[in-house]
Amino acid sequence: AAGNEPIETYTLTFEADGDQGTVIIEDAESATQHHFDLDDVKTSTGTLTIVDDFIVTSDGIVSNSQLYSIANLRVEEMYQDGDIVSVVLKNRMSSTAARGRRNPKNWVTVAEELEVGQDDFVRGDAICFGASVVVGGEVNRNVVALFGDVTVKTDGIVRGGVVAFGGRINVRGEGAIYGDLVSSHGIRKSDRSRIRLDEDGYGLKSFDVNAHYNRADGLHLGGRFNVADPDSNFPTLYAGAGYAFEAERWRYEIGAHQRIFDEYSFAFGGSFFRQTSTDDNWLSSRWETTILALMASEDFADYYDEEGGRFYLAFNPGYYNELGASYSFSKLGWMDHHPRLWSLFGWEKEFRANFSSIPADERMESRNEFDSKLGLFTAWYTLDTRDDLDDTYSGWWGHIEYQSAGGRLKGDLDFDRFTAEVRRYQPVMYRQRLNARLKYGTSGRDLPLFREFYLGGMRTLRGLDHKSLRGEQMILGNVEYVIDFPWLTFQTALLLDVGKVVSREESIFSDGDFHSSMGIRLGFDEGLRVEVAKSLDDMDESVKLWVLFQKSF
Repeated sequence: AAGNEPIETYTLTFEADGDQGTVIIEDAESATQHHFDLDDVKTSTGTLTIVDDFIVTSDGIVSNSQLYSIANLRVEEMYQDGDIVSVVLKNRMSSTAARGRRNPKNWVTVAEELEVGQDDFVRGDAICFGASVVVGGEVNRNVVALFGDVTVKTDGIVRGGVVAFGGRINVRGEGAIYGDLVSSHGIRKSDRSRIRLDEDGYGLKSFDVNAHYNRADGLHLGGRFNVADPDSNFPTLYAGAGYAFEAERWRYEIGAHQRIFDEYSFAFGGSFFRQTSTDDNWLSSRWETTILALMASEDFADYYDEEGGRFYLAFNPGYYNELGASYSFSKLGWMDHHPRLWSLFGWEKEFRANFSSIPADERMESRNEFDSKLGLFTAWYTLDTRDDLDDTYSGWWGHIEYQSAGGRLKGDLDFDRFTAEVRRYQPVMYRQRLNARLKYGTSGRDLPLFREFYLGGMRTLRGLDHKSLRGEQMILGNVEYVIDFPWLTFQTALLLDVGKVVSREESIFSDGDFHSSMGIRLGFDEGLRVEVAKSLDDMDESVKLWVLFQKSF
């Protein structure tokens, strides 16, 4: 049985590295450590059991048969470095506790959800053991969920930091967090959430140095200065510039963004720019391209020069939806590749030509499309219910987009283009899930070279050569069955891809042949993924190997 008199003054430290955790409780006379697996922590009515000799109830903490009071817990510090997270709590005797009452500044619950309602104000910390915290009102200091999630609603305000130890942080709509964010399982926030890293009057000022590397720009070095008001009383202003050393061109962007209203927000903004553009960000991000180019002389995107301006409007009817429209007018230009750029392990390998999947004679004939002006109207709708943007376990993501160029929109190019994509992330059972994507694209008029649809290779039909299929209509389906074996240090996934590309005059469903491939993926720490895939159409086709540093979709 626990001691009769609870210990009032002690320090409580929770630490975790991945799925392995440690809790340390230290008072004036002793310090005790308990090691545990996060998956083994259990909750029942009013009780959190971390290990058999460390239990938390509304009466306090029982560690090695000693009772510790939780009447005056407060957050001392929080820390995160990659998968390593820690939070330190302290309990001290106060005059309030001496009179037999809990400290009214702090809210503490055990094994039941802690909800800070829209009209509630917590003067101190909000701490929950074994359940989630939902903030719809205001917390003056910090929010901590131990073995639960933290959700900050659109009207929620946290003046300090937020910790989700063994859980995830969700920031909805206009939710505001003024301090640090520490989470074992990721952070999901809306583009409209107000998360401050530093405060200077009404605005947040920051300067970021950036660099990237590809076969068109070579090394690009630049910087970007932002002045943002997290409460949107003033527009966000930004200006960036950089130099591409192989392309021998300056790049820049100057713009502003303003959001108005709260739950159903409306935003507008615009910018002037000169940039290296690509339509292949869905195949490989700029960051991933930089790594592959530096390491192995691989670059899977095709590029063109673009200089002009853009104006956009966006409306968010609820947390999960966005409707938007934009108009841009820009001057395009062809960009040559630089085959002999340096790479660490590329040795004598040369970078492929820009738009290398197009026959050389056709590529030369189409270069006049790049020496033109483009007036482009774009409208889109996005649905996003994913639980985590970087490591999605469950949810939906959908995007519909229509583009139209030429006519009254001005410019030399005349086309329209429609795309629709839906993804489902479905948990199947513990440590197993199914990820699926369906993508469709079509056009009503001839598309320029850089707006055509390409399939084959990384993140599309993984058993085929890169961009080996090309046309003005496209359909693609991808399925991944992901398994996290607890005794392995890597993640495995079975892959299936099906798709086809046809011309504008053909039917996407009745003309042409579907292509398919199967494969397997091994996922390692730090985002490294290795995929091996084989075409099911031609068994003589060689096996394809793809190295990724981000998820497939």
